[in-house]
Amino acid sequence: VDHVARELVLVKVKASKVTRSEIIEIAGLFRAKIVDVATDAVVIEFTGNESKISAFLALISPFGIVETARTGTVALARGKKKA
Repeated sequence: VDHVARELVLVKVKASKVTRSEIIEIAGLFRAKIVDVATDAVVIEFTGNESKISAFLALISPFGIVETARTGTVALARGKKKA
């Protein structure tokens, strides 16, 4: 692979007292960050390639995705910048 590519997603997920710990555990497995916690939802930040983001969203979606924002893929060439 001659480049490094990543995508960022912010996802707001419904979370009750019962489901919050499971959501946080799933986020931890993916090394995602919990960036906001409310009484009824959590906001998770996750960075990775498209397939990892899709896998993460598939696991988290049964809890109820309220809202998402995705950057789309950003990439840079590996190694030294060519002049």
